[in-house]
Amino acid sequence: MIDVDGPTRFATDAAAWDENDLARATNGGERGAADVLFTRSMPTLLNLSRAIAGRAMEAEELLAVALLSTWEKWSQGRGPVENAHAYIAQTMRNRLRDEMRAPRSRNVALDDANVHEFAHHDETDRIHAAIDNEIVGVAFARLSDEQRMLLTEVLVNGRKPQEVARELGRSSGRVSSAVYRAKAALRTELVAECLRRACPGAGCGTDQEGIALLIGAKHTWNAGHPAVAAAHECPGCRAGLQAYAALPGAQSVTVAA
Repeated sequence: MIDVDGPTRFATDAAAWDENDLARATNGGERGAADVLFTRSMPTLLNLSRAIAGRAMEAEELLAVALLSTWEKWSQGRGPVENAHAYIAQTMRNRLRDEMRAPRSRNVALDDANVHEFAHHDETDRIHAAIDNEIVGVAFARLSDEQRMLLTEVLVNGRKPQEVARELGRSSGRVSSAVYRAKAALRTELVAECLRRACPGAGCGTDQEGIALLIGAKHTWNAGHPAVAAAHECPGCRAGLQAYAALPGAQSVTVAA
């Protein structure tokens, strides 16, 4: 806990406290720290809620529920003391899954041609995939016909590139290379879509296309890279990158120090 009494010091020296300091102080009962933390975090959290909610739920409602849940835990001394944004984002995702588990959500039909139509190990996987259904569907649709065909055969149908190569009358190496490029293209489109959803404003100077190409090609991003550093200066773009990293299957993406 930060050894500071009362809210005045936090408000006066707000810039001196980072998010983890403020989260620890909030968890320790310092309401002044909570005021600064919520004021500073609200633009990022709102953009992140829009990226997570999509059209499945009102973003403001989703964020309000997550903040209330997190505040209740902080008031009990059991809340997050670091990475509060990630904690609140996960709370929003959990809330959206709960919403989709409700009987009324089962009446919503998914696109028959959607890339997520494959067997999931359990109910959680099915719901997790459906949450990001729209983002993946939009990104998948932007690929070429051949890229969609290859990814459907290899990723969705579980076939080996060698099998597909025999059917197409091509060499295994050529098809394997094409699948590799198709995966990179899909990553690029996923990053681009997450950034567009979280930060659609025309006033943002972030090179969203360049960042999408960078992450798509290398399957990694370095926080010190000029383009990525610039993205983190924009609350919306930062939320977009967080939304991409939280997509199912994106866990293997490395964030380099």
